[in-house]
Amino acid sequence: MFWFDGTGVRVGFIGLGNMGGHMARNLLKANLPVTVLDVNNDAVAALTKDGATAAGAFHEGDLHALRSAVCLTLDRRSPYCNVLSLVTPKEVAEQANVVITMLPSPPHVREVYTGPNGLLQTAKPDSLLIDCSTIGPATAREVAEAAAAKNVLAADAPVSGGTAGAHSMREMNSIQVLMSQRILYSTLL
Repeated sequence: MFWFDGTGVRVGFIGLGNMGGHMARNLLKANLPVTVLDVNNDAVAALTKDGATAAGAFHEGDLHALRSAVCLTLDRRSPYCNVLSLVTPKEVAEQANVVITMLPSPPHVREVYTGPNGLLQTAKPDSLLIDCSTIGPATAREVAEAAAAKNVLAADAPVSGGTAGAHSMREMNSIQVLMSQRILYSTLL
């Protein structure tokens, strides 16, 4: 397992809305490499301008060829004509050893973690998955159990402080660090 001094850490971040976008930007400010994914391609584009890597990033020539091929087989008005829509959470897990999610609801969390294209399909053993979504304990346990079966650590780390807190990271940082240390300590015993 890697150490959390930044050495060897490759962060993936899924869910770049009002909270997640600010949180991912703060990771970039801390000089961590961050790969991002969101259903809103504008949110992904904004983070890539700040230094993040879009999950499944293609070279410009490849992007044009792929978009053309996909749009020939689908209705051109389909959102799938935008290549970023073709990238799934499992591609993020292939590129990162720490993945943070900030998603709208429990069904989204289940799909991103345990779905057929979910993180746990390709997460490497000893990876760390941190969910910051507002979900209940049943969903958190379900994800943790599925992760443990693959030798992956999963931490439920809900946030507080709203968008202002996500922007500044002041209030959240100490709470999340304390919670995650306790969860990881308990998991490693």
